[in-house]
Amino acid sequence: MRAQEKNTKGFNLIELVTVITIIGILSITAYPNFSAWQKERKARNAAVQIKEILTSINAQVKRGFYAYVQVYFNETDDGLEVISKGMKIDNFTSLINNDSGDDNWYETGYEKCNISNETLKPDPAGFWDDWGGASNNSEVRRILLDVGSTISEGAICFSKGGKYYYGEGDLDGPDEVILVCSRETCEIDTSGFPDGDLYAEKKNFAYRVLWTRFGDISLEQWNPRSKTFIDR
Repeated sequence: MRAQEKNTKGFNLIELVTVITIIGILSITAYPNFSAWQKERKARNAAVQIKEILTSINAQVKRGFYAYVQVYFNETDDGLEVISKGMKIDNFTSLINNDSGDDNWYETGYEKCNISNETLKPDPAGFWDDWGGASNNSEVRRILLDVGSTISEGAICFSKGGKYYYGEGDLDGPDEVILVCSRETCEIDTSGFPDGDLYAEKKNFAYRVLWTRFGDISLEQWNPRSKTFIDR
């Protein structure tokens, strides 16, 4: 009895080339959408982390762990650095009750929200007890975000109830907001909003985190079509 022949089939060269061509076409077609998704996700995650670090350090103020805190922003070659810092109540009480010498809190020109990372304490304003990246303390953090920003260097400082609230550097002004966006392009127009046409053309994404001296923090996303920010 003759054994039944096996029916063995496989890809021939033409079929293999056809499959590879189809995969290539699909990859080229899908790449722009995938790239845009990556940019949007990166910008959104960065904004969420900034919101969380502001919320976290504000919670430490409300519960009394720190009497006075700072959130520091610094644009580096590796991305946007964000550091939270805290001052304990004993140190802060001593500081604001000191009414003599050049280190007087109420002296004109005294830097109440110094953006220096000097470790000396106390000096005229480098008076932080703990800060992220230098202190083994879970209440303060340092994060490095692979995004662009409209801030080169700046900080905000505040206490419970908003009694002491100050800005320094690029945040020394009325605007209580930081805008984060794709590192490739992070440009704003004369009104302070992202360039709508530029963001629409390059499919870049922008988010902004807003806060008040009383600890209200919110997150918004830029909509290039309506050229407005929307709540997230």
